[in-house]
Amino acid sequence: MPLATGSARAAGSRPLRDRLLWGVRWGAYYSAVLIAWVSFVWLVRGSEPFQRQGVSWFAVVLIYAIGGPVTGVIVGILLPLASSGSGAAITGIVAAIPVSVITIATVGGFPPWTPTHTFSAILMAVLGGAMGGWMFRAVLSEDP
Repeated sequence: MPLATGSARAAGSRPLRDRLLWGVRWGAYYSAVLIAWVSFVWLVRGSEPFQRQGVSWFAVVLIYAIGGPVTGVIVGILLPLASSGSGAAITGIVAAIPVSVITIATVGGFPPWTPTHTFSAILMAVLGGAMGGWMFRAVLSEDP
């Protein structure tokens, strides 16, 4: 039974194993869409857009391939929090931390990690994660 049916409260009450599998599956779907998009950009524009950002197409694909399922696991664990808007935002922020750190490290270099890296990762996680969590909450709460 898909977790996206019913309310966030009902989805959050599912067994942890179900929530983890759901999170990994949706993280993988999200990764696949993003990988398709960056691959399309690479096919149309070549490596220039990636080089301009100081990354390679492969590095971006790797971030998405790993980040989606990892983020999905975190969301699955924290899914009971998503029954409220603020809980969904917190879930999004926590889930965005690993992807933000990996992205900043890939673009900015690792090591050395500087206060600028930390600030950028926190900003990405808070802004992107809160918005993603809020959007996630809206989708999860919809009736089919």
